[in-house]
Amino acid sequence: MEFQQFEYNRCELKEFSKKLEDKLFELESAKTSEAFLCLFDEYNIIKNIIETNQSIAYVRHTIDTSDKYYDEENDYWNEVGPKFQVFNSKLYKMILNKSYLSE
Repeated sequence: MEFQQFEYNRCELKEFSKKLEDKLFELESAKTSEAFLCLFDEYNIIKNIIETNQSIAYVRHTIDTSDKYYDEENDYWNEVGPKFQVFNSKLYKMILNKSYLSE
C-alpha cells in the first residue's frame, strides 16, 4: 500500500477524549492484571488511531505546505495533540499506582 492510499480521518477532540476517558475509567476499575492488560490493549487501539491520523496529516502537510486542507489539519493537531497526550500521562500515573504492577 502506498502512502497516498492511507485514509485520513480527523479525530475530533470531544469524541476521542470521551473514548479515552471511558477506557481510563475501566482501567482504573480493573481488579486483576489480566483484566488491566486486556483493557490496556483496547486503550492502545484508540491511541493508535489518533496517532496514525495525526502522522498522516503531518506528513501530507510537509509534502505540500501549500495544501490549505492539510495546513489547517496541521494547525488542528498542533492545538489538540497535547490535549490527547494528557490521557497518556494519566494512564502512566495509574499504572505506577496499581498494586499488581509487579505481576
